[in-house]
Amino acid sequence: MGCAFQDTSGASVLDKKLARALLRWFDEGGEFPERQWLAGFETLLIRCVEGGIFTLTEQQENDVRRLHNEFRNTFSHFTPQSRYIRELGLPRMIESAIDLIESAMKHSNAAYRMDETQKRRLADNLAKARAALR
Repeated sequence: MGCAFQDTSGASVLDKKLARALLRWFDEGGEFPERQWLAGFETLLIRCVEGGIFTLTEQQENDVRRLHNEFRNTFSHFTPQSRYIRELGLPRMIESAIDLIESAMKHSNAAYRMDETQKRRLADNLAKARAALR
């Protein structure tokens, strides 16, 4: 989402406070903001949807939010739960996330940063991920 939504200054993907500091630095000079933090997942998701970077159905948006909010830590800090995966609708949620990635990376703000080989590899990997969900 960061690649697709980023503007020329880079401020659009930053936390609001940092974005203001960066833009102030562009306008007035002075000290460059020492730390630059991306805006949170939820903020970037809202900015991308409202900015027309991609369109999600209500179900896809709920799936992506749930995948991030409820499952991210579980997968980052693995705890075995394989018997529950299908019951929780995880394959559908992952497919929604794949749709989001595909839409974001096809957006002109992200697409121009990739050469043809990278675009082909992305398409192949997304297809493989979708096939693995079946």
